[in-house]
Amino acid sequence: MASTESLQAFADLDDRLKAAEIELSKLKGQRDEAEKAVRESMLQEGVQTTKILHNGGSYTFYLDKRVGVSVKPERTRAEVIRALGECGLDEYINREESFNTRSVAAWINGEQNAGHDVPAVLEDCLRIEPLIFARIRRS
Repeated sequence: MASTESLQAFADLDDRLKAAEIELSKLKGQRDEAEKAVRESMLQEGVQTTKILHNGGSYTFYLDKRVGVSVKPERTRAEVIRALGECGLDEYINREESFNTRSVAAWINGEQNAGHDVPAVLEDCLRIEPLIFARIRRS
């Protein structure tokens, strides 16, 4: 059997890890709230990027804009797969006759950024929603 000291050390580490996980969860919640406030402020002020000096470093804040894609409730994945094929986007259909929504979202995001319209057959099957996040980069 393991020594009492090693069992106690293991128990102590387990307790510390659980406490750290709780603290991390709290910090993530606070960060999410701060991100929302920064995002809303930047959107309201029309600011895309801003910088600050803080704690001896430089921080750049910027808005990350992309789209989220999901199958419309009244549609099926099979209908989306058919629409992808009609648009010549067979590379987004995998062997299991499915597709990755993130890959399709990235394609749609690229098309929109290039000023192109999303094909109507895809808009008919997919819910395409703008997603905007405030991001931070340390310089």
